[in-house]
Amino acid sequence: MYYYTLKGFGVFVSEKDNELYSFSSAIEKMVSTNKKRNFDESVEIGINLKLDSSKPDQKSLRSYVFLPSGTGKKVKVAVFCSDRAKFSEIKDAGADYVGAEELVEDFQKGKVDCDICLASSDSIKMVAKIGKLLGSRKMMPNPKDGTVGDDLVDLVKKFKFGGLSYKTDSNGNVYASLGKASFDVSKLLDNFMVLVRDILSKVPDSFKGGSSLFINKVWISSTMGSGSYVIDKSWLLGVLHG
Repeated sequence: MYYYTLKGFGVFVSEKDNELYSFSSAIEKMVSTNKKRNFDESVEIGINLKLDSSKPDQKSLRSYVFLPSGTGKKVKVAVFCSDRAKFSEIKDAGADYVGAEELVEDFQKGKVDCDICLASSDSIKMVAKIGKLLGSRKMMPNPKDGTVGDDLVDLVKKFKFGGLSYKTDSNGNVYASLGKASFDVSKLLDNFMVLVRDILSKVPDSFKGGSSLFINKVWISSTMGSGSYVIDKSWLLGVLHG
């Protein structure tokens, strides 16, 4: 886990009013602006990467991280497992649904309401029967997303708390939630830096210029916010390489 002091922590520019903000004041302004809302908004992050889609290894970037401070969201997890002897411990770990062929059938019948699907490596063939259904919901288990593994108890605990799968869109953007507006700023920063460092650890081999040029732009906003705040890239590089 990475820790950072708040003093001088980032400068953000609101695309709405062009004012400059430190990280903490940007969060404070979002909270104060939205204080009349009767729900705890999520703090959203957007990261634009300099990907060249003409190169095979730069068509997209896909991976996952476990945010140290969690996301603050209640996540419903469904687990496909071929070994019925493990059902009880997986359920005790926090899984909302656990099953094998019967869970596949429940999905087909529309009986499952979940946010993410996990699967043991030996159950993928079984899950493939509903691949199109899960794919349309962006919930198909995939090793690249960290949603396939044999220690399902550990995966359930991680994804219930702070598991985050991310993938660039057609414009090279990564979108993710850093946590809730009610989080302490230091917790949001921990999550932010873990995500950024993970992205920079996966710079494609064909990318020229090094990690310092891979990230083009970073901005934050709240779920219902009217503006976004763009991070000063020179500050970000200073923190990463300082």
